[in-house]
Amino acid sequence: MYFVEIIKDSWKSLLSNKVRTFLSMLGIIIGVAAFVTVVSIGQGTSESIKKNLTSIGTNLIYITPGYKGGRSGKAAISLSELLTEDDVEVIRNSVNNIVYALPFNSLNGIARYKSFNTFSSILGAPPEIFEMLSLGLADGEFFSQEDERSRRSVCIVGYDVAQDLFPDGDVVGKKIYVTVGKVRKSLKIIGVLKESGNILFLNPDRSIIIPFSTSKYLANRQYISSILVQASSEKTVKEVTNQIDEIMFNKFGDENMYRIISQDTILQNVNQAMSLVSLMLGAIAGISLLVGGIGIMNVMLISVVERIREIGIRKAIGATKTDILFLFLIEAVMITLLAGIIGIGLSYILSYVLTSFTQLNSLITITNILIAIGFSSMIGIIFGLLPAIRAANLDPIEAIRYE
Repeated sequence: MYFVEIIKDSWKSLLSNKVRTFLSMLGIIIGVAAFVTVVSIGQGTSESIKKNLTSIGTNLIYITPGYKGGRSGKAAISLSELLTEDDVEVIRNSVNNIVYALPFNSLNGIARYKSFNTFSSILGAPPEIFEMLSLGLADGEFFSQEDERSRRSVCIVGYDVAQDLFPDGDVVGKKIYVTVGKVRKSLKIIGVLKESGNILFLNPDRSIIIPFSTSKYLANRQYISSILVQASSEKTVKEVTNQIDEIMFNKFGDENMYRIISQDTILQNVNQAMSLVSLMLGAIAGISLLVGGIGIMNVMLISVVERIREIGIRKAIGATKTDILFLFLIEAVMITLLAGIIGIGLSYILSYVLTSFTQLNSLITITNILIAIGFSSMIGIIFGLLPAIRAANLDPIEAIRYE
């Protein structure tokens, strides 16, 4: 029996019972669709996060207060022990190979303009922050060193904040009111940021950036939220981090009282987290594929019983054990291969829906597709082998007599 004829016969057999063929394919379709979707969403989201992080370089270092009871604790340390502007000066004067060391305040507040209001992050930083984070303007201008020195009540609003407060699009020059706790202050908008998405630990689109000196009035406190440091290059990040670690340890005497986070650390954590999530969800999808494989084996065993007379006739007219083996094995592989292709098509639809209605990103690669197809075919071979062997070993005389 020629190979082409075997394929034709297998195809005819599948078409002769379409419902059973589809039901046997269903588990594989779901498994492949789930596998490709999960892996592609994981890779796409991971790549998106990496892109956002590396778009501003990979030489930023972020220093924040630590926690009581160690880094895994939940309660913040007492306010008197947090970071101050003096720490920024020490870093500027003591650490080599840095471009900037900036104090940074992060406050949560409500911004209002006439009848419109929106929740936003109020970020206080010196004007160097715009260059450090590679922020661009859609309109207006950044505030200056003079604005910083004079504690001027000016601000740069993020893209989403501008959309929320000014639906008509006329933003620059307007005055808004921001409320942080019990403190209320009017700010003149002098610029609007371009849409950027998340950058490092910030979401500039939903932020209002003001001079650091102005933020101290809103914060009504002596300490600062964090310190941002820009190393001279990616190669010096580790050296700079070690120097800062020494300074902070000398101040606090306890490494749990502060945290030093570099972009490289964030990237590693992102990769580990996304890999773990993809592995767990991929394992679930793999179980679905195995269940689908068992379903195919059961269907093929039923098919062998139903086609005993056909097998006997084939053997009587010259078909060998190998011919029968290949006939049923190819049927199983064709079922899983076709199911795999349909599953891949379904994964494109699922990925499109998920990325359209969420902030997730998808990246379906040729590698993922080939793995899915290869795994589907392998399941067809593994779970189709037992029915194929059983069919091949049937005695032709007994098979022909079978009713």
